[in-house]
Amino acid sequence: MNGAFAACENLKSVNIPETVKLIYPMAFMGCASLSSVELPEVLERIGYRAFYQTGLEEIVIPVSVHDETVPDLDENGEQKKDEDGKLLTVTYMGIGYGAFHSCERLKLAVVNARVETLYAGVFGYCLALEDVYLPQTLKAIEGAKFSDGKLYYGHAFHHDGALKNVYFEGGEEQWAAIEIDNKEYKDKQVSTPFDNSDLIEAEKHFNAIYNKA
Repeated sequence: MNGAFAACENLKSVNIPETVKLIYPMAFMGCASLSSVELPEVLERIGYRAFYQTGLEEIVIPVSVHDETVPDLDENGEQKKDEDGKLLTVTYMGIGYGAFHSCERLKLAVVNARVETLYAGVFGYCLALEDVYLPQTLKAIEGAKFSDGKLYYGHAFHHDGALKNVYFEGGEEQWAAIEIDNKEYKDKQVSTPFDNSDLIEAEKHFNAIYNKA
């Protein structure tokens, strides 16, 4: 359920069982002492603001997390159409808006997930974030999200002043094709692309740290 453990200020670590496929929105929001979490290898979706304002120091998002686009069905199970007769779809976000926003102690994020979009604010205000690993499935890094004229989330990495390296699993041509709202960020922050073996080794390394906790 939404906000299941929100504001549990003394919660320090979480071991999520291998049966969990969805972390609901705001599930651990405001758990300021939560410094470590190991995500299960069957996890498919992380809801919006799921780990907002937590004390996480690093995060490894498993390959099982993915975006999914499905038909938008009406109450009779028929796929909806727009005014022009085009079939409508709904996209479920693998990693929701602001999922790790304001995790001010987060230093490293390994996104093994097979996501196509990093949505607005997903790692915003992660003031200590230095290194990010991104998958080759990535097609877009989203900018600000507005609703009713109000800004709710900035760029996916807004205000991340400590960010030094962004490692991309794919090649240079793939990276060049990614839609990134802020071109200055794209040109200045990205290091030499890495191959899949580097990503796997990174995952093993940080899982080892979790196992020692």
